[in-house]
Amino acid sequence: RIFKEKGVIDLLDLSKKYNEKITFVGDFLNEEFKLYFFDYLKKHKIQDNIEHIKNVNDIEKLNQIYSNHCITILPSHITKNWTEQFGRVLVESISSGTVAIGSNIGFIPNIVGENMTFESGNIDEIFNKINFLKIHTNYKKILKVQKNRIKKFSYNAVYKKVKKQIYESIS
Repeated sequence: RIFKEKGVIDLLDLSKKYNEKITFVGDFLNEEFKLYFFDYLKKHKIQDNIEHIKNVNDIEKLNQIYSNHCITILPSHITKNWTEQFGRVLVESISSGTVAIGSNIGFIPNIVGENMTFESGNIDEIFNKINFLKIHTNYKKILKVQKNRIKKFSYNAVYKKVKKQIYESIS
């Protein structure tokens, strides 16, 4: 889902300031933000830099979208009523072979690694991470490290932990 707290405006600002091409995948959480989003594109003349792919309900199509991109960015913000709890999009991205970066809030650093995070709301840091990854000769090594990090979040790994906890609690 696409909504303000996910840091969407940061990515639009990034595109505006650095002329970066960005793809948004998903549906808007509400119509008001959707209108704001598309008005922003027109106002700042960045429509050619932004692609929006909606209604992706097929995991194969989603995997293809991830693998057609070199980086997935989750620039979430903390608000009074919300923080990024897990960031499933990051796990999906890494599983599809795309390196992920994200803001240093919630559970995001546990998924992408501390060195692949940036200060929430700081578009210059996001740009620096993107450039680092674009020129980094060990891109595959970074992806391998991230894939190892997310193994502990697989269904099998979680099942084993839960089963062990249940067993220990009744023993």
